[in-house]
Amino acid sequence: MLSFAEEILLLSLLEKKESIQLPSSLSLPFALSGAIIYEMLQAGQLALVDGRLNATLLSADASGEVGRVLVEKMAQTENPKKLRHWVFMLGAK
Repeated sequence: MLSFAEEILLLSLLEKKESIQLPSSLSLPFALSGAIIYEMLQAGQLALVDGRLNATLLSADASGEVGRVLVEKMAQTENPKKLRHWVFMLGAK
């Protein structure tokens, strides 16, 4: 079964050219980071409280490399940041 992020990536590919469409390629990193955050929320690894993300799992069990990077960055911040902050931070990398 594909993850939500994998499904988004596959949907962004052109059928015949097997390349990413230009408009999709500009927003794709942000869509993928949002999908990863969504899956972590569903798995209980993150919690959304008042529009801000909180890590509920500060360990190596986070969803893949991107999940570990997100949890590490969250641990380094003093106050919980809004969801859009984390989507932008991951998508800009």
